[in-house]
Amino acid sequence: LEHLREVNRHPEVFSSNKGGTQMQEPAENDEMDQFQRDALMLSMDPPKHTRYRRIVSRGFTPRMINLLEDYLQNRTD
Repeated sequence: LEHLREVNRHPEVFSSNKGGTQMQEPAENDEMDQFQRDALMLSMDPPKHTRYRRIVSRGFTPRMINLLEDYLQNRTD
């Protein structure tokens, strides 16, 4: 558990934006690859990730998930 805390405290060392979330190594100096990583929340580091997470987390509360579940159930019946 302490290892995970250490990773979370040091995004400058353990960056998601450096390709760690991708299946293949990013190409050197590939601007399009960097653009795509910058656009994905999964590849963002704090503080940018924190800002986006704060916004989207409102849609993932238990109440919102229940509403979505009810909506989808009604659509599939």
